[in-house]
Amino acid sequence: STTVLSDSSGTPTIQSGVVFPAGHIIQTVQKTDTDNTTFDVGPSSKTNTPFDNLNCSITPIKTNSKILVILDISLSHQDSDTLHLDLVRDPTGSYTRLANGPADGSSTSATFSVRGSSVHCMHRESITFLDSPTIVSGTPITYGVLGWSSGSQAGVCGYNMPENTSTSDSNMGRHMSIITLMEIAQ
Repeated sequence: STTVLSDSSGTPTIQSGVVFPAGHIIQTVQKTDTDNTTFDVGPSSKTNTPFDNLNCSITPIKTNSKILVILDISLSHQDSDTLHLDLVRDPTGSYTRLANGPADGSSTSATFSVRGSSVHCMHRESITFLDSPTIVSGTPITYGVLGWSSGSQAGVCGYNMPENTSTSDSNMGRHMSIITLMEIAQ
């Protein structure tokens, strides 16, 4: 049996000599966000601001672990342009893009792209990605998302809600977005 302990601050620690089998989940961290907002982002900008309460950190116990990132997010966009989203490591710093498709000609490289035909249209997007970050003992790793609108103009986007902000219409749902991080032994 393997014992994972916590120190006085609640930080996970392990007993010396403990070996985790490859593929074993060492720890799991989850963050949910029910904030809902609309935002307008230009074609050359990327922003974490609407999603900052979804940023989630994990402090790996082993330096050779991988991090399994599971993102489930609710988005809307209805305009002449498209909302794009990147899953990133270090969303408020010198971020690293993860799980992006290739740029091909004029197409945009992104983790998700959302475009609706109605102000009522909501999109539930999810991805599971196994990251291989450089781990420094005792240093947390933060994951989050960046969003932007492509094309010739900015477009109104919705996070956990339709871009139409009405609260008197039962067609306008409010949602929760979730990010889960799992440290996986190697």
